[in-house]
Amino acid sequence: MKRFTIAGLAALFLALPASSQANVDVVDSGGGGTIVSFKTAKCKKGLRKGNGLKFIATAKKGPWKLSVNVWTSARDMSLTYGGDGPADFTVSGPGGSWTNLNRPPDAPAGGGAIVFNPKRTRMGIGFQPAFDETFSSAVDLAGGLKCTYPKKKKKGRRR
Repeated sequence: MKRFTIAGLAALFLALPASSQANVDVVDSGGGGTIVSFKTAKCKKGLRKGNGLKFIATAKKGPWKLSVNVWTSARDMSLTYGGDGPADFTVSGPGGSWTNLNRPPDAPAGGGAIVFNPKRTRMGIGFQPAFDETFSSAVDLAGGLKCTYPKKKKKGRRR
């Protein structure tokens, strides 16, 4: 049931006007409160050809980093444990590193989604819970952030 709640939350953030959208908040699943919030991400089209990476988003806030990799051109996709799906994410910082790539032995009900607006200038993401390597701690993340892309180089005229 939580999976649909997180996916719905990610979609909701994209439905709101950009000025009212919250950050992507990373919250301690154990009830410790918000660990870090990300407002914007540097985004770019993937570098690999064929079935390779289609989209990369990297957000930083101090020593914290959120990395999102997408292998499809779809605007919305499910996030699953173990990286079996079309996307993965990692949150890392001084408190640890959590990702959907860590699949617990008895995976709890959970999961999430990534949703983009039509121009891919906003990304909503939600996942609950994401574990560290030892499965000793977990975080939940949900919200929306702005994607900033590298500026296109202007083709100048040669003289």
